[in-house]
Amino acid sequence: SSPSLHDALPIFYATAESSISLTTSYAEITAFSNAAVNIGTHYNTSTGRFTAPIAGVYNFGIAALGNSTATVYRFRLYKNGSHLNNYELRVQTEGGSFGTNAEFCVVTSLSASDYVSVFALSDDGTDAFASSDFRYTYFRGHLMG
Repeated sequence: SSPSLHDALPIFYATAESSISLTTSYAEITAFSNAAVNIGTHYNTSTGRFTAPIAGVYNFGIAALGNSTATVYRFRLYKNGSHLNNYELRVQTEGGSFGTNAEFCVVTSLSASDYVSVFALSDDGTDAFASSDFRYTYFRGHLMG
């Protein structure tokens, strides 16, 4: 049978609603728990994982804002629990100032059932900033074709 519209056009956009707990080691982030868009429900708000319903080329984005501590925040996309070519969003902050918010995008091929999630750390273990008042911090993705 042909794929459903939800499999043919999977799209998600999930925000973090409160500070993201980080350590000095990369760990999978589950803070992107508010799925504003989740066509096909292939993004899991509990695990923070997007599972590809079909093979194809996907676009993913991570946006973040560092906290008001002098350190470096590092966000990476992982595929099936392993880093995806060490692609990284790096947000550097100075003491007392929030880092500049930015979005980092990756285009990658996935097979059906591959999953993508965000792993992150901060160089000094400080939590990353996120707030439901200002949606600076999000994880998004969609099938390109």
